Amino acid sequence: MSAPAIAFENVTKEFSLRRGAARVRALDQLSLTVPRGKVVALLGPNGSGKSTALKIALGLIEPSKGKVSIEGSAPTSAVSRQRIGFVPDSGGLPLHLTAREALDWWGRINDLPTREMKERVGRAVMAVDLNAAVDRRIAEFSRGMKQRLVLAQALLLNPEILLLDEPFSGVDSIGIDRLTRLLAGLQQQGCTILLSSHLLSRVEEICDRVVLLHRGRKIGEGTVEEIMGAPFSRQRGLDDVFKERIDSAEDVLR
Repeated sequence: MSAPAIAFENVTKEFSLRRGAARVRALDQLSLTVPRGKVVALLGPNGSGKSTALKIALGLIEPSKGKVSIEGSAPTSAVSRQRIGFVPDSGGLPLHLTAREALDWWGRINDLPTREMKERVGRAVMAVDLNAAVDRRIAEFSRGMKQRLVLAQALLLNPEILLLDEPFSGVDSIGIDRLTRLLAGLQQQGCTILLSSHLLSRVEEICDRVVLLHRGRKIGEGTVEEIMGAPFSRQRGLDDVFKERIDSAEDVLR
């Protein structure tokens, strides 16, 4: 049997916010798997450990305890880095460049062959529906367009796995619709996606499984139907169910 796309095994991560201060536990024995070709969402309030989990999967930070693997390899290995595309917040884009210039620059710093650049840029902007704006300066883009450009940067490298940190944050309803369709289309093409989000209504539409996090701990996991079908979840929306889970977890942690 082949290894899952992403696997966390009892991962704990602790930080010291300043010298001499007590250590903060951002993740507490987190175990989860993301099968190949599936969309899994990390859900939780601010400080629940979502971004920390993504950074560990990317190999940007190391766990204090436990293990993470990308298709059986360490996140820091060359083979893992070739398979992963990361879609962070769009705040770091070079606003003085056009979208095409930014994508060309991104391709060059990632050592893409020059002869392939034009074709890859064309495919990426078409995939995210930015072909009509590719020669506009990024400073003129809406938040939703910037998010799609960041996704195009990731797609430029033909990743098998996408990690997305709050991709819907600050995006208007039209932009959210576009991004939702894009992610669904990428999954149909075989891409594996692990994302964090506060927008639970969209998670219901596109995710195969959800993982509920609170204070670094996993407090629930399953398909949307499994989460909604639990005995305590008689509300209509995933938001309501999630709030109930958080309240129950707080009672346990008190």
